[in-house]
Amino acid sequence: MKKLLHFSLMMALCFSSLSLVACSDDDGDSVEAPEDENDNEVITTVQLTFTPTAGGDTVSATWLDADGDGGGDPVIDPIKLAADTDYTVDIVLTNELASPAEDITAEVEEEGAEHQLFFAGDDIQSPNDTVDANLAAFEYGDVDEDGLPIGLLMDITTGSAGSSELQVILRHMPPVDGEAVKVEDLEDLFIESGTTNLPGNSDFDINFEFEVE
Repeated sequence: MKKLLHFSLMMALCFSSLSLVACSDDDGDSVEAPEDENDNEVITTVQLTFTPTAGGDTVSATWLDADGDGGGDPVIDPIKLAADTDYTVDIVLTNELASPAEDITAEVEEEGAEHQLFFAGDDIQSPNDTVDANLAAFEYGDVDEDGLPIGLLMDITTGSAGSSELQVILRHMPPVDGEAVKVEDLEDLFIESGTTNLPGNSDFDINFEFEVE
């Protein structure tokens, strides 16, 4: 009976040792899961600056989520533009939770092959849309290393007076199994079904009050 008990204890110790080895690397350190290299960008501030191409006053509008995701509601400025006017639109992205504040614009531009902004709204014409809109029409003004649009620089032409909501989305689309998923004509897919069938996920999805006067 004592021999059987001794044998049982020895077997239990062996299994415990094997379990410890299975959870450790060769140096005896615990194995940690690899870091996710495709995390979404942390963005607290999105600023759109509209500059009339024929000269005149610029218009700026900011989305500010000062305490980050899950905190208080963001503060969103309305956008008010003049009718029948051509503008260039510069978009600046910042993470103000970092110290010092981090320029996410440069990061998105550098990783342009994984990012694209999309624009939509009632009576607002998205890039590549063949249906004319009375309020405004957007076109891409920049491209990534593969010649595909990014959207940090846009061209917009306003039409007649009116109001709507302007939806601005930054989509993060890292490669899957080493294959690029940001491909041609994603803006057509967005026009057809919004973000439903787009690859990746959204770094932000913002609705601005948009008025042409």
